[in-house]
Amino acid sequence: MITRLLTKYLMALMLPLLMWNWAHGDSASLPLRVTMAQILPASTVGGVGQTLAVINVSAETYRQLEVVFIPYDRYGRRQTSDIDDVGEVQIPLNTSLFPEQEVVNTWPDVWFNHSIVCVEIDRLRITYSDGSRRVYRKDAVDAMLADNVLNDCQR
Repeated sequence: MITRLLTKYLMALMLPLLMWNWAHGDSASLPLRVTMAQILPASTVGGVGQTLAVINVSAETYRQLEVVFIPYDRYGRRQTSDIDDVGEVQIPLNTSLFPEQEVVNTWPDVWFNHSIVCVEIDRLRITYSDGSRRVYRKDAVDAMLADNVLNDCQR
């Protein structure tokens, strides 16, 4: 009887901690740390750009990283480019990413729309050195964010 009560008590204490770890991800198993995801102000030709900085925090080498960005206006509505009506954009980071290496990339003039004020990382696709691929959706990407990086345009 006491063993059963003690087990229930410990489970009641541990369950929130286990759920938090599941929701936020175990940082030891994360492949990347996103240290910067920043929209660039409109250029002189009206294009809005994007900057991204990531660190490979795993022991594996990545052959390629593809990032899918989604732009939003100040009201949290998805936007598209005024020229080609493209919204969601998949951008490759065409460089190998070695363990503990940080890469900072800037893509100018990704969208042509002055109302874009925020961009979310929707997905990351990592191609490993052996050719295998893994896709990380927004929830997993959010677990990879450094404390100072926001990935929420709906606030």
